Amino acid sequence: MRWVRGVLALATAASVGLAVAPPAGAAPASGAAPASAAPTSAADDNLLLPAGEVPRAVPREGRPLSGSIESDGHEITWTVTGAEACPPEVVAEAPDCSGVIRPGGTVSLTGSTSFTIGEGYVTNLSQSVGLSVPGVPSKSESWGDRVGGGTFSHTWTITMTLPKTVFAPKEGVISGYGSASVSSRNCNDWGVCGGPSVSLQLALVAGSSSTDITKPTVRVPTVTGFITKYPVTIPVYANDDSGKIKVHGALYSGGTRVGGADTPGFYGNGRYSYTMKSMPKGNGPYFFCAWAEDQAGNRSQGAPKSSCTWLSIKVPASRWSNGCGSDGVAEGWLGKAALWLQNFMGNTRVYGGKHEVLVKTACDVHDAAYAGVTIYDPFARKLVDFRTWDRARIDKKFQTDIRTQCRRYLTLPAERKYLSVCQNGWSIGKAGTYFAAVAATTSTITAWRSLQNHVGANIYYQAVREYGGVGFDADLTVPGTQTERPARTVPTGGARTNN
Repeated sequence: MRWVRGVLALATAASVGLAVAPPAGAAPASGAAPASAAPTSAADDNLLLPAGEVPRAVPREGRPLSGSIESDGHEITWTVTGAEACPPEVVAEAPDCSGVIRPGGTVSLTGSTSFTIGEGYVTNLSQSVGLSVPGVPSKSESWGDRVGGGTFSHTWTITMTLPKTVFAPKEGVISGYGSASVSSRNCNDWGVCGGPSVSLQLALVAGSSSTDITKPTVRVPTVTGFITKYPVTIPVYANDDSGKIKVHGALYSGGTRVGGADTPGFYGNGRYSYTMKSMPKGNGPYFFCAWAEDQAGNRSQGAPKSSCTWLSIKVPASRWSNGCGSDGVAEGWLGKAALWLQNFMGNTRVYGGKHEVLVKTACDVHDAAYAGVTIYDPFARKLVDFRTWDRARIDKKFQTDIRTQCRRYLTLPAERKYLSVCQNGWSIGKAGTYFAAVAATTSTITAWRSLQNHVGANIYYQAVREYGGVGFDADLTVPGTQTERPARTVPTGGARTNN
């Protein structure tokens, strides 16, 4: 049985197709290319693109006023408010301009930094944000420590107010420069470092501020029912008081992003859509989130997960079924005794030397349930979404499913005498004592074969009750296996009880 669910692979554009149905009269922001037929090639599948629009050439410019980067276990996000989009005359003077700030205006940087490292690894982690504007001492915040085995996240907010008076330049339009930065970096003890950093150039331009501080809104309706056929389209409703909006969408599997899309520019308010053309990458459970931004850099509340919906996508058995036993991964956290126990139990029980009962099917369902994914359950004979199941309920079902297998396989008269043992059997303690006693007077092989006739559903159930807690995912919104139930998750509904 796979006790620990691994980090999920990232999706490719070929597996997820994306498209947008635009609101009536939707049009790109000023400077867009004329409307024409939307491209259909695979290269454009990952664009959340309104119908009738094609990607347009984008002039050189600095980082956007809001965004996110994921790299090497790190994720950083940033939003600068109180800054305007850089007009052409500013970009001509400062090609790397990210935003324009005005005298007397208030500028805020909101950022988040997150880093995930696996168990058994350590690194030196540093995370920081900084904001500087002309005429005011710069501000920064940072955190650093030697970390290992977990996820380390921080949220930061820095706000500054510019002087009301600046001297206009003799040439050009820019009076000075500021900057906003976010960084999450880790280094090993030999000085090898990695992780993303972003720096935004802010240009101070004389004149009154016309900054828009109203956040756009975005809503993803709840998707109900099981998803077994494709394509699947998820609607996204986005609005802003300016009438122009940029929409971002992301598909997650077990907390890992496996697909995503952004509109290539700013378009009108209304209904957009995200389309999956085929089964996405990953093992699940899946959820989709969207957020939006306006041309002033305002992001929707909670970005990048402003509005989300869980998706009960049926995961094929080939992705989650690895049967009983540990495949070697259990030794590190259970020790040799439990590793031996898992391998001994195996995929098939054999009674009387020849009467077999296939237990693998029950182990496969148990693995899927611990991971919280949606599968076709051969015992319930229907699709089941295990996202809301707690561990105690899953383990009890595991015992019941093994007992069902016993009744299915032990049907002949010569086999029925083993039915009671198959459905119940000895405890781990009694089995271990018996094995040690027989092996001491005969041989390990003889003890092994003799013990086969005394092992049943109870020993499997006891094994998962005593040792399975470290393999149960209690937070389905974070990559990897989280054994502790969180107080809250984004999206809601991702927390499970490891009881």
